[in-house]
Amino acid sequence: MVVAGPGTGGGGSALRWTDMKGLSLQVITGRWFMVFASFLIMSAAGATYMFGAYSNDIKSVLGYDQTTLNLLSFFKDVGANVGVLSGLINEVTPPWVVLSIGAVLNFFGYFMIWLAVTKRIATPHVWHMCFYICIGANSQSFANTGSLVPCEAEKQMAALGLRRESGKELDCTGVECFKLSFIIITAVTVFGAIVSLLLVLRTRKFYKSDIYKKFREQAAKEAETEMAMTTNGVGPS
Repeated sequence: MVVAGPGTGGGGSALRWTDMKGLSLQVITGRWFMVFASFLIMSAAGATYMFGAYSNDIKSVLGYDQTTLNLLSFFKDVGANVGVLSGLINEVTPPWVVLSIGAVLNFFGYFMIWLAVTKRIATPHVWHMCFYICIGANSQSFANTGSLVPCEAEKQMAALGLRRESGKELDCTGVECFKLSFIIITAVTVFGAIVSLLLVLRTRKFYKSDIYKKFREQAAKEAETEMAMTTNGVGPS
C-alpha cells in the first residue's frame, strides 16, 4: 500500500505558503510589532524620545498644567541639541573624561526627576525640574562626542592608511564623519514610520466611526433615569 507523504503534491506547499503569508501579515500589522518599532526608534534617537512615556506621571504627580509640561519639554530639547560644552571639554581632556561626565549628568538628571515623581524628596520648583531634565538630556551629547567622533576619525585615518601619532589631534572631516550613523538612524526611523502607517491604515475604519456614541448613549440613559427619579419624587439613596 502506498501512502502519500506530507510533501506529496503541490497542495501542501500552497497551504504552507498561505499560512506563512498570513502569519507575516499578522506580525507586521500587530500591535506588538508597533511596540518593537517604537523601541528601535528610541534606541536610535536616544532617551529624550522617551519623555512622552513618563511626562504624564510628572504632570499628574506634581500637579503641572500643559503649559508647564511644554516648558519642561522645551528645556529637554535644549539640553539634547546644545552640545558645545561637551565639544569644548573634549578638546582638553581624553574621551574617558567626557564619557564619565556624560554618565554622571545622565544619572543625576533623571535620578532627581525620579525622586521628585516618587515623592522621595520635597516637591521641587519648576525651574529645578527644568534644570534636571536639561542636564539629563544633555548627557547624550557627551556620549556622542566621547565615543562617536573619535571612532569615526580613527576610521577615516585607517581608510587612508594613516596611523595616529601620539599627542596629535583627531580630525573628522565633512559629512563622512557621521554618514554611517545617519544612515542607520534614518533606516530605523523610516522603518518605524512605515509600521506606524500600517497601524493607521489598520485602525482607520475604527476612528472614522462614531467612537463616542457609546458614551453619549450611556450619559443620556443616566440622565433619563435621574430625571425619572426626580419626577417620581425618588431621590438617590
